[in-house]
Amino acid sequence: MVGGGMSAAGDRLLNTVRDTVKNHALHLSSGVCPIVQAKLGGQAGTIGAAAYAKNKMPL
Repeated sequence: MVGGGMSAAGDRLLNTVRDTVKNHALHLSSGVCPIVQAKLGGQAGTIGAAAYAKNKMPL
C-alpha cells in the first residue's frame, strides 16, 4: 500500500513499484501482494494523528 505524499504520484509510481517487485521479489510473493494506492491518499498521516490523539484524550 502506498500512501501519504507518495500517493500523489499515482499510477506512475505504482507501476514502477509493481515492476520492481515483479523483477526482484520471490515469484510466490509478488503474485499475492497487491501494490495499491491507500484510500486516504495524502491525508493518511493527518487522519491517523487525529485518531490517535482522540483515542488518548479522556472524554
